[in-house]
Amino acid sequence: MSSAEIDFFDKLIKKHALLLASYMEEDLKMKFLSPILNQVDFHG
Repeated sequence: MSSAEIDFFDKLIKKHALLLASYMEEDLKMKFLSPILNQVDFHG
């Protein structure tokens, strides 16, 4: 895993750490999982 990927995950986790357990399913998908999936190159 590259340092850019590690930084991305660190920032994402820190941003949502306090609220992650309380997110409803839709919030979890849009605020936490969606940014991760946006990093994937599905066409490459």
